Order: sequence, then structure tokens, then C-alpha cells
Amino acid sequence: MAVGVKGTALSGESLDDETMMMAEALMNRGFFSEALENFDIVAAGSKNREQRAKALYFKGKINSVYFDQQEKALEIFRSILASYPESSVAPDAFFESGIILFDRKNYQKAHTVFIRFGSKYPENPRQKSAAVWADISEELYKDKRKEAQKPAVKIEKKEKATTLRVLVERPLKRIRVFSGGNIVVSDNISGKMHYSGWGPLTLAEKNDTILINGRHTGLKACNIHSDATTIKVNGSIFRGFLSIHAELDNLYTINHVDLEQYLYGVIPEEMPTRWDKQALMAQAVAARTYALCMKTKNRHEAYDIRATTAAQVYGGYAAENARTTRAVNNTKGQVMTHNGRLIVAYFHSNSGGHTEDPVNVWNVKIPYLRAVPDDFSTSAPGNTWEFYMSYSAISHCLNRNGLAVGPINRLKIIEKSSSGRNRKIQIVTGQKAVTISGNMFRASIGEAKLKSTMFTLTTNKKGVLFKGKGYGHGVGMSQWGARKMAMNGVSYQNILKYYYQNIKIVKMNNLHVDSA
Repeated sequence: MAVGVKGTALSGESLDDETMMMAEALMNRGFFSEALENFDIVAAGSKNREQRAKALYFKGKINSVYFDQQEKALEIFRSILASYPESSVAPDAFFESGIILFDRKNYQKAHTVFIRFGSKYPENPRQKSAAVWADISEELYKDKRKEAQKPAVKIEKKEKATTLRVLVERPLKRIRVFSGGNIVVSDNISGKMHYSGWGPLTLAEKNDTILINGRHTGLKACNIHSDATTIKVNGSIFRGFLSIHAELDNLYTINHVDLEQYLYGVIPEEMPTRWDKQALMAQAVAARTYALCMKTKNRHEAYDIRATTAAQVYGGYAAENARTTRAVNNTKGQVMTHNGRLIVAYFHSNSGGHTEDPVNVWNVKIPYLRAVPDDFSTSAPGNTWEFYMSYSAISHCLNRNGLAVGPINRLKIIEKSSSGRNRKIQIVTGQKAVTISGNMFRASIGEAKLKSTMFTLTTNKKGVLFKGKGYGHGVGMSQWGARKMAMNGVSYQNILKYYYQNIKIVKMNNLHVDSA
């Protein structure tokens, strides 16, 4: 959830610091879109030059790594070097520019950047790395045959090469594990066995280490395997195996599961199982693409994806359904790409009649996620909605999320996107008027209440009546729109190609991970 005020410092440096910390926390947890909006706030409104430079740097990193917007990232890094050359992140921006040029196979320019890095920042810890990159770049641009002969990195054909690490349990002090077969607990690093038996067994946390049935193990993380098909943790049942991590005085459960089996537990949670099979198949391809994309982006984290609405809802084995399992099997291995890269396959419940451009939600342009008319979604149940909220309740919600506003006199929509969603909301409090993005306003009020940013305001002295359409951020595929298209006889491939423009649907074993 994003907090802050675009272009306005409500509480000075303390608010900047709070917004920056939240942005970094969101980024580290994999919520890149939400983090980007917070970095935007600091970059645009902070009075602290160092904070602005840092926010710009992280914006560049997210654009480069997560959204594959390398040209935009280069522009951001160059702006740091031009406007904030004294900042602590200037050397990192310089170095990352070289990495982007190298990734784009512009080896000669990359070589120049890395050579200049060595002379410009001789005491920087990355100086030695820059020298290595300079040597590699020089070798490649001087011998084009080496580049041509460089083998493409491919995803392995083996299904087990696409194992996902899914964070499935909220932090707990104690975990109970059951299985219909023998349970083996082992050190996740050395593989040393610490338990073997039929269970059940209890794992607890003490001083950031794991106790097994009350016995100290000294482990900070362990793997739990069973020779049965499934394994049960508290009330949830999963395929694959588990890893348990002791951290921050709690235990965290991560399910290691094959990508296709993961989807068995996702699709019935994300879309009603009774819906037309073409809609279910479209959802399967979108969910597979999103999950695999998250795996490539978060490959250095302890997990690849969460099991909640923050990513994709995953219900495990208990959620599986024959119809959605067939949809997964009938599209096995199929993902969406744009220019050879996996897309970020956003989807939402209902567009309200028009999907949204992500530049109006997260301030980032993504070529395959352009807003399109969506009459298919207008007949969805609950497409229109309304609710009333007092000014005092609105003020409480905004303050709870760090906006520090006083008693509200009036709300005003001051900018709309072409899709009809509210880009900016003005909050009038006494003698002060504060403007925030529609997306931030919705997040602060509550996304279940304010179902989308496509709404109108009817005000009185005490509060506001919100009247709106749709449900969700509006970016990418509308699930209710996909249902209507499927009922009209549209194939899952054409459903996807309508909501995601200029994409290709390919098999994972034909996917070149490093293609530009």
C-alpha cells in the first residue's frame, strides 16, 4: 500500500523518511509497483537531495529489472549523475548504466562506462567489479563471433526445473505438521537429517532457531519432506515439500512446489470454477506467466511469490478442482512474452468498462499493458457500486496511512485518465489543499470499500457519497470481461491478446530468458 503526498511534504523530512522506508520495504518484499509510487513521492517532493537521489536510483532499478524498461532506467541514472553527482548513489547509477548497456549487448559503450568508472570512483568498492566487466565487454565487442556463438540461456525442459517457492503461512510461533507417510526434517543447507518418523510433529521458534517436538536443533531453516503425495501444515494441505524459516521471533512456511501443481491451487481461488473453460484457460496462462515472472525477479529472495492477494491467491491441494486442473493441463507450459521477455501479467476482477494504462496507476509505461475499451465487463454483477463515508472517517483513514491531514472540508477530483479513472484527488482541510493520486486515495480508504478509482463524488457538509464502476486497479485482463468473451465463443488466446497487446503465447521450453 502506497502512502504519501505527490509533490507535497506534509510533515517535512520525517514523512520523507517514513515514505522512503515503506518504499524500500515494499521493494524488498517484491511489491515493485507499489514501491515505485512511493519512490515517486520522495523523488518529486523531498527537500533532501540525498533522499531524492536515492528514490530516483531505486526507480531506475525497478524500471530496469522488474518492468524491463531499460531505456527509462538509463534516463533516470543519467539524471542522477547530472543533478546529484555528489550523492551516495551516483557511483551505483554510473555502474548500473554500464550493466544495462552490457545486457543490451552494446559492449563497446559498456566498456567505456566501466573504464570511466574505475578512474572516476577509484575508491569505490565496485571498482574491481568494474574492471572485470570492462575486460569482458572489451573482449566481446572486439570479437563479434564470440557474441554470435554465445549460447542462449533457456529454461530447462524438465518440469521440476520450474519449482516455485511460495510463502504460504503468516508468521507463527508454532507449526504442526502431518502427513500420510514418513516425514523427514533436514538442515536446508547441509542436508543433515534431524527427524524421521510418521509424525505428527511440532515446530516452534526460540531465539530465531527451530525446536522440533521441543528439542533444540540450532537450525535457522529446515526442509520437510514426506513420501506421501501431500503434506499438511496446521489446516492447509500442500504438494511438494516445505521449508520452515525462523526469523524475527516467528516461523515462516514456504511451499516448494512444481509450477503446474502450484497453478492447480491458484486458478480455483482466482476464478470461479464453473466459468467457461476458455476463460479458465486464459487465467491459467496469465497466472503461469505472472508466477514465472515473479520467480525471475525475486530469485535472490527466500521465496518467489506470496500466497495472498498481494500476488496470487494460492489455496494448495485442498483448493484443487477438476475443471481448473484441466485448464492448467490444457495450457501446460504456455506463457506470454513481449519482445522475447516474460510479461508482467497483471489482472483484476472487473474493469468497469475500460481497462487502465499502468502509467495512471503506478506511473510507469508498459507497452503491452495499454488501456482498451472493455464492454465485456459492463454486465458483471456488482459492476456499479456506491457507499457513503463521513469526512471524519476519511480523515482517519488517511492519517492512519501517514498522510497527516486535519479535519476535511471538501474532496475534489482534479484529474481523470482517458479511461475515466481519477488520477488526482484534492483534499481541502481548512486553509490547506493537498493533492494525492487516486490510487493512493483508494489504498488509504480501503480497496474493498473503494473498489476502483473510477468513481464520482456527491458531497454534503458531513461527508461524501462515492458512486463507482468496476473492481480492482484495472490494469491488464479483466476476469469478468474474459468470462463474457469466453461465453461469446472467443478463444483463450484471443482473450489474452485483447487485454495484453502485441504479445506472443509460447511454450516455456522455447523461452529465451536472456532475450531482449
